[in-house]
Amino acid sequence: MMNNLPPYTFASIDALKPYLRNARTHSNKQIGQIADSIKEFGFINPVLIDGNKQIIAGHGRVLAAQLIGMVEVPTLRFDHLCVKDKHLIINENESVTVRRLFDFYLEIKSVWKLKKEADALGIVTKHRHLRDGRLQGGKSFSRGNLYQLLSDPVYIGKVRHHGETYPGQHKRIINQEIWDGVQALMSSNAVNRASETNAFQIGYGLSRC
Repeated sequence: MMNNLPPYTFASIDALKPYLRNARTHSNKQIGQIADSIKEFGFINPVLIDGNKQIIAGHGRVLAAQLIGMVEVPTLRFDHLCVKDKHLIINENESVTVRRLFDFYLEIKSVWKLKKEADALGIVTKHRHLRDGRLQGGKSFSRGNLYQLLSDPVYIGKVRHHGETYPGQHKRIINQEIWDGVQALMSSNAVNRASETNAFQIGYGLSRC
């Protein structure tokens, strides 16, 4: 579905309706960070809406646009969608977010900087509905979250079980070249961090002699 995208159109913010099943929420701080990003870089990602102008994905971007006084936002409109289709689009939107994080990491080469970039763009962890009805996720990425995401083989169509990796039954969303580049960069950064730590400990020990 996402291979043949409709053209961008601008829609009045007042005419847009929130998606009642939307699980993603944003704090005021996150909305402010998204607003700052829009002011600096422009409105990069359009809001996804259905034929009734109901928001499928992009609630945070709409709130941020309101905060800085915008009256219209760029949208991608998908007509005649059922609930299943909307979930597919939301899942694809989350896949786009994962790809962006992988691309950002290769560009800026630092998980610490990647966290700052994710916070500025209002990117949060995936929401999950637990069996007891509670909602989990929807929080800012920690560096630990990002390390876990960047090393999770699920994004290249594999699964990890008891320390071993096996082919999965799902499609990859990260191509092999980007995956390999990210793993090599993380390994290199880990070696550099270990070297810096050892050098500090050696220097600290010498200073006490």
